[in-house]
Amino acid sequence: SRAWYFKALALLPEEKYPKEKIDEINTIIHSLRLSEAELEYQQNIDKGDEAFRNNQWAVSRSWYNKALGLKQNDAYSRSQLSEIQLKVNEQASGNSLLTFNNYMEQGKKAFDLKQYNIARVWYLRAKEIKPTDPNVNGKLEELRKVTANP
Repeated sequence: SRAWYFKALALLPEEKYPKEKIDEINTIIHSLRLSEAELEYQQNIDKGDEAFRNNQWAVSRSWYNKALGLKQNDAYSRSQLSEIQLKVNEQASGNSLLTFNNYMEQGKKAFDLKQYNIARVWYLRAKEIKPTDPNVNGKLEELRKVTANP
């Protein structure tokens, strides 16, 4: 119908009614476009929330980033992305601690079996994870003393 109002405006350029109707139609079209964007935004948030609840951090991060693409200043998406980063860091830290403890345990087993070179390898791996840990540094010093005195 907008096309007909444009034709009417072309025939009667002074007429206000076709201009008002064109503006009204443009407002409706703009509103529909915003509604579509809002719907897409909400779908991205819903999918992000679902993945977040299932601890699927990478998937969740992707959906929240898509939502941010639609609403750059969205506080909710930004806060969820921050929360995901905390969870990822927490998980990585926990895995590092498990790995560190495993390396220390393997080092102790090798040390107890007098396999000092193997023990050194395990303790050095543990030191890569926690360079300033006094326990691992003490074990390496103990190894140095044991291997220095035949």
